[in-house]
Order: sequence, then C-alpha cells, then structure tokens
Amino acid sequence: MTHTADAMRAFPQVLHESRQSQFGSLARRIADDVRAAVGTGLLGPGSKLPPVRSLAKHLGVSPNTVADAYRQLVQAGIAISRRGSGSTISDSANAIVQSTQLAVFEENLDRLLSSAGQLGIPTSDLLLRINPRLERSPV
Repeated sequence: MTHTADAMRAFPQVLHESRQSQFGSLARRIADDVRAAVGTGLLGPGSKLPPVRSLAKHLGVSPNTVADAYRQLVQAGIAISRRGSGSTISDSANAIVQSTQLAVFEENLDRLLSSAGQLGIPTSDLLLRINPRLERSPV
C-alpha cells in the first residue's frame, strides 16, 4: 500500500476512535494508531501517510496535533519525513513495532502473574485456565 488515499482508508475508524478516547494526548493516540496499523499490516514499509493538513481535517483536530504525532513516529524510527515528499512508513517500522508489542505483552504478562500471586492463585490453576485459551487461540 503506497498511496496516501489507501493509507487514509487503512485506519480511519481507528483514528476516529482515538479522537473519542479520554486517555493520553491526542497526538500520542494518533501515533499509536499508526503503530497499530503497521503492526496489523494495514500500513507497510513505503506506505505514504496522509498529509498533515488532510488528516487533521479528517479528524477535526489541529494540524499541529498531527504534526506532533508524525514527529513522534519519526523519532521512534517508524516513519520517515522528507520535506516536500511527506511522511512514509520506514523499512524498519515492522521490526520496531513488533519489538514494542512484545515488550508490552511481556509487561502485561508480568502484571497478570503478579496479580495471580497476590490473589493466591496457584500456578496449576493458572495453567488450567490459560491452556484451554491457548488451544482456542489462533496464535
């Protein structure tokens, strides 16, 4: 997917939901939604991100908010910004996003295990509840 229109269509609902959320800065949520679109394959290396003004108008937010989101993506190595050419998803974006997603998963797993320990749930009971879910899961 390399056309800006395709990128805009790839995640408009996700971005719209960001606007409705009440947690975190709006720019951060927009950047997170682009990360999610990369993580799910909706946006791949070389995909053009919508122009700042177009996306801002689409979302009903300030262009500065979108520009801030794009800066965050560039700083994280997920996007490349070239003056006059706009912003595109970097070649290394998938690896960066996957690494971040794995770190978040591991943090969530640590919280789950800690919570189970605090509740006094034995490891055997925890495994009894996890294993059937793993068998049903497409993972």
